[in-house]
Amino acid sequence: MTKSPPHDVFIEQVVIGAMLVNPEVAATIKATLIPDNFYRDAHKIIMETAISLNGNIDYASVATALKTNGKLEQCGGIDYLTSLADEIAITAGIQQHIRTIKNLSARRNIINNAMQCAEKMYDLDSDYMTSVQEFGFKIKDHLAGPNRLSQEVREWVENEANGVFYMTEIYKNLGIMTKYDKNNVSQVLSRLSKEGLVERALGRNGCFRKINYEYDLIDWKSEKTDFIDLTFPLGIHRWVHFMPKNIICIAGSPDSGKTALLLNIVMLNQRKHEVWYFSSEMGAMELRSRLENFDDYDKIDWRFNAVERASDFADIIHPDAINVIDFLEIGDAFYKVADMIGDIYKKLKTGIAVIAIQKNKGSELGRGGSFSLEKPRLYMTLDSVKPRGNVIKIVKAKNWRDSMLNPNGQALKFKIVRGCNLIQTGSWDLEIE
Repeated sequence: MTKSPPHDVFIEQVVIGAMLVNPEVAATIKATLIPDNFYRDAHKIIMETAISLNGNIDYASVATALKTNGKLEQCGGIDYLTSLADEIAITAGIQQHIRTIKNLSARRNIINNAMQCAEKMYDLDSDYMTSVQEFGFKIKDHLAGPNRLSQEVREWVENEANGVFYMTEIYKNLGIMTKYDKNNVSQVLSRLSKEGLVERALGRNGCFRKINYEYDLIDWKSEKTDFIDLTFPLGIHRWVHFMPKNIICIAGSPDSGKTALLLNIVMLNQRKHEVWYFSSEMGAMELRSRLENFDDYDKIDWRFNAVERASDFADIIHPDAINVIDFLEIGDAFYKVADMIGDIYKKLKTGIAVIAIQKNKGSELGRGGSFSLEKPRLYMTLDSVKPRGNVIKIVKAKNWRDSMLNPNGQALKFKIVRGCNLIQTGSWDLEIE
């Protein structure tokens, strides 16, 4: 004779009935029980509906929700729900009843796991010792109870979560497989949400965001307004001040002079500062050949550091130096340019970064569009307008050197001789046609 799994329908009815008529008891039950703790399907449905409600739980709200969701008949109809609320609403000893329900639920889970283990024993090709070990781990988990799982989830969120995450990530990392444990994870995250550690994100089920309360105070009172002494070709430095952690972006179309401008920045500042030049498309021979085209090459005191690099520039940024990146390669996901520049910015301390990006000819901004404008304090574009020459335009400039002279929108015509020497052929009040 097959025995039915351990359960007590009467106690389940008592607990459900008490939940429907006593808001305080309902809050306790909602916080300590999950639908799978109940044996009878009708009680699982009622409990699941009650948990989904916002605010107080009572007979009317649960009945309305069940009817709206089309589940009222599945749990016995309005008559059964009324009988629970009217006849079996015993609230005395409710804590003991809750413990009994959880105890019986744990017993059923252990029995189910044991039966699954036994089923595997019939398979002669299976590793029976592995099955026994798995069963042992599950028993240990049940004996440890939800407090163990609660602590594991909390530790994972605190130490491993970064920004937006899904519950499925917790399942994978903590080895959670049973519906019982998954429901417990949901309850733990709800508690962490109330504590302010996480919040629901993106309007999706099972999606959360870890709230970041860390911040760095800006000690502006003790900070000196010492600008960085930088010299830029074509007199660009006469328009703006340069400050620590500044990002300078140069967006250039093909053959517009990006590399020539960057090498001139290196040449003009290498004696005053530690300068690192990162090239994504030149090796040693090509770089030397390019530098030899500078006027008075042999007389220039070359002191900069050259690195061949095509990606992940933030990993090797020198935080207190002048970092010149030629250039930041961006694929199809142009929106990522803001994150790439932001990562470089985070690595800077007293230094700056001059970053070149590609620009389509005729486009107002470089690849990434407005995303590339967010961090830079100085943003310039370069265009080739052959046969007339090249044009540089200041699209965005902060920290004006003269508060009465706005450099935004100013443009200058110039030409490039021998690939390195920049010759100004116009004035900074040039309007681009």
